[in-house]
Amino acid sequence: FTLAGAAFVVTIAWFWVYPWYATHSYRSVVLVGAINAILALVVGALVFVYENLMRQLASTQQQLAAERLAQSEARERAARAELQALQARINPHFFFNALNTTAAYVREDPIYAEKLLERFSDLFRYAFRRGRERRVKLAAEFAFIHDYLEIERARFGERLRFEVNYDPSLRNRPLPPLILQPLVENAVNHGR
Repeated sequence: FTLAGAAFVVTIAWFWVYPWYATHSYRSVVLVGAINAILALVVGALVFVYENLMRQLASTQQQLAAERLAQSEARERAARAELQALQARINPHFFFNALNTTAAYVREDPIYAEKLLERFSDLFRYAFRRGRERRVKLAAEFAFIHDYLEIERARFGERLRFEVNYDPSLRNRPLPPLILQPLVENAVNHGR
């Protein structure tokens, strides 16, 4: 509408500067005014659509940036939660109990104490390395569980009996790391 008004003013100014067009033919005045008005409306509509699209684009870009930020924050929270979950998976009591049990075997059976320390080392190496991965093979998880149970067997003696069996065709089946350890730990703690 601003452009239509400007076209009207320009048309009037044009006929004021060149009055012989206005006196020559009333029809030419209406024709020039109509053409100017139509051109002004078309250009105005195009400018309106362009500005509207630019506003929508800016709004979409802001929403996209906000969503990216939210996703980044969510990934960071998930990583922190995963680290906390990993730290909580291997009970700190197990850590101290395993060290105390190994220390008790140092004088009594140093070779067995050395094997326990190797298992303990393998267990924590696995926990820290594999805990950062999304998937591990079932065979690796069961090897971890076997080491865990051997350390617990040293602590509980003959009261703890276990077998680790699984279908060999599932050896390479992927699963989240350390997912079985809390189940086995609960079985050991509550099944004695």
